[in-house]
Amino acid sequence: MRSWEGCDVVWCGFWINWSSDNVHGAVLTLPRQWALILVAFMALFVKLAGSYLWGIICFAIHQANASSWHQDDMYHHFQLVLRNSESEASFIGKLLTVGVAHKGARLEAYKRSMWLIILAALHGMSMWVADTLSSRFIVSGDEVQAVPSKCGWMRDDGASVDALADEATFENLNSLAVMTRHGYRRSAAYSRSCYAQMGINTTMCSIYKQTTLPLSIRYPAPCPFNENICYGSAISLDTGRIRSDEHLGINTRPEDAISLRKVLTCVPFAGERYSNASLHPQKNQADTCYYFGQKVGSEVPETICASKVSFSGWYSISSVSAFVSYKGNRATLIEPIPELQSSDSDLTIIDLTNRVAYRKPVDDPWFNARNQSISPTGEDMKVYTATNLMSFIGCQESYQFCTANEDNCSPFTGIYAIDFANLTKLNPTQSAVSRIMWMVGMITQLNFQLIFIGRENLLANDYLWDDSFNFGFSANLPPNQWHKEVVNWMNTSLAAQQGMIYNYARQTLFVTGPSVPTLEYVVEPEDPTMRLLCHKIKHRSQAHTSFNVLSLFLVLGIALIIIALKLSLPTLVSYFQKRTGKGLYKRLEWIETSAFQLQRIAAEGRGIGPWKGREDQVPTLAEHGYLFNMAKPSLRESWSQVGRNGLFEE
Repeated sequence: MRSWEGCDVVWCGFWINWSSDNVHGAVLTLPRQWALILVAFMALFVKLAGSYLWGIICFAIHQANASSWHQDDMYHHFQLVLRNSESEASFIGKLLTVGVAHKGARLEAYKRSMWLIILAALHGMSMWVADTLSSRFIVSGDEVQAVPSKCGWMRDDGASVDALADEATFENLNSLAVMTRHGYRRSAAYSRSCYAQMGINTTMCSIYKQTTLPLSIRYPAPCPFNENICYGSAISLDTGRIRSDEHLGINTRPEDAISLRKVLTCVPFAGERYSNASLHPQKNQADTCYYFGQKVGSEVPETICASKVSFSGWYSISSVSAFVSYKGNRATLIEPIPELQSSDSDLTIIDLTNRVAYRKPVDDPWFNARNQSISPTGEDMKVYTATNLMSFIGCQESYQFCTANEDNCSPFTGIYAIDFANLTKLNPTQSAVSRIMWMVGMITQLNFQLIFIGRENLLANDYLWDDSFNFGFSANLPPNQWHKEVVNWMNTSLAAQQGMIYNYARQTLFVTGPSVPTLEYVVEPEDPTMRLLCHKIKHRSQAHTSFNVLSLFLVLGIALIIIALKLSLPTLVSYFQKRTGKGLYKRLEWIETSAFQLQRIAAEGRGIGPWKGREDQVPTLAEHGYLFNMAKPSLRESWSQVGRNGLFEE
């Protein structure tokens, strides 16, 4: 059915949201169009229950007022209105009509009925509020549970680019690279729109469990390296405890959650102190290179350049890394110089080559541009270009994983040095969640982001005049531009973490070539608990609505109780009045002030009868088939008599 579109992506039906317990967390998810029907039905049902509740109130007041003593006509009018009003509006209207009818005693009539009018008005307003708020009470939000498709991670066999001649290896790496870049580009767009507060109300920002993940920023922070290499103070970004359930949407019991904490600390480098000119003044090299370590795996240790000068674009960045306890392909890693070495943090060195011209000097330590020259357009205009050919930022990343109660935590260290054996007594669910969280931390490392979208994710690109007309101009950059870049890197990493959890359940289909879907290279988990987690990924959907089952049935239950009580209360009260012999007059007045019984009384007054069912809701003539007219005798000012054949005798 077309009306159930989207239920192949989002689970439509009942499920447990473990953000609450299994009673309060029971949820019903429906497509938006069916959710609107349910909301409308509940609103009408609440309105119906409200009218029945008003009937109960009227019955209670009628019985409380009923008296066997002689009363004036106002009393009997009010009792009649209490017995025969179906809504608050009609009740108020009839009371006002009664007051108007009592000429010369209207003030007394209104005084005696005012409290009833106020009560009816308050009840009507309260039912209107209840009707309006019923949808808010039963709707739990747009949080939904994903229907898994191809669950797992992209295959990574660890093959190097040297093996690309093999067709199968090429297609695998091709899918892995394209999907990783695609994911990072989406994360960067999400970061710009949602983390940078440039589109917080857009639909794009309403797809993950949380719109943004927590992040605290500290500046200035101490230099994490040797003071000799740092150029000013550092900036430190701390995510705090990012919980797998509360923040990322893995729908497990709270006690089975695992938290991930990441700390990123970055600082500009005094790169000129480590250039080839300062380290090897006797060498005459054509390119200016900067040395921060030696390549890992080389038989003869030698210093290497962190980056080459050749590049495309006005800005170019590249990076090199060093990881604690990394045992994979180390050909692209460095063994850092002593000033940069750490036993408990991963290292990434980011270099920037800047060929942009600015109208005014740039004091930012990474984009530093104070060399004055003539405009590259040939105009007689002075501009400022990069002070150094290359500039550097060094970043340390450290991670910590904890159980939900934070009593069981790994030490802060590099991502590859995490040993979950230190987290003792993990149950199967915690163990499975910890493996997913580790993959989230590993794939969202800073070096991967820089490799795949480094240059295009620079915020400084937003200040450029053009991309391909070779103006080479940029608007002036603020002195803290490097802060913004580091924060943007971290925000993009956090957005990537959010996206990875959803992709674990539903990997994105991307065709990298003729009939080569990337889903063919997704490796599904073998562990049964991890496969079960494929069905427990929460996110948000604007096309679906989730209802709290407890609230839904609570509203339905209360409404049904009110309706049942209204239908049975007069009968129950009448039964006890007859059994006890108390309140018989109250019972009789309730019966005889009903519209049908009043019709019987009026007919009997005109000689029409006999009737049966004097204590029933609807009395009937004793003999079926008699015909009579109630109004015609009044017009002739005479009484009619019913003939034996049902004909009127004049």
